[in-house]
Amino acid sequence: MTTAVADTGLQSVLPSIGRSIGIAVSMVATIFSLSSLLWAVASPFWARELDRRRRKPLMIVGLAGFAVSMVLCGLVVSAGVAHLGTPTIIFGFSLVFRAIFGLFGSATSPASQTYIAERSCPAERTRRMSSIAGASSLGT
Repeated sequence: MTTAVADTGLQSVLPSIGRSIGIAVSMVATIFSLSSLLWAVASPFWARELDRRRRKPLMIVGLAGFAVSMVLCGLVVSAGVAHLGTPTIIFGFSLVFRAIFGLFGSATSPASQTYIAERSCPAERTRRMSSIAGASSLGT
């Protein structure tokens, strides 16, 4: 839920913040598009890693990737609003910091779903998986 709240919140406010910094809305869309693309590319990697590693550490990798990305994005947006860098530099750092979320944040979903699947009987599995989806939807 926390990831969805933060991600959706960022998507909601970043276009107007970008305009105030001097970053075109299309460039803001590029930041989110790259993050989504990397999420789609990295998720199968993390799913394969689940066969070699434990689930909880990969959930932590995903949450850490999310946290690091959000903190760094917050810092670069603050720097942009304070005009401590050119719009191009702020855009570049934003692109890299959101890429961290796409590459590492994507570990959480397959790891948490696998964790639930392994620790629940079929009758409980649907309810628990629905709880994860519901939390994400509530956060959005």
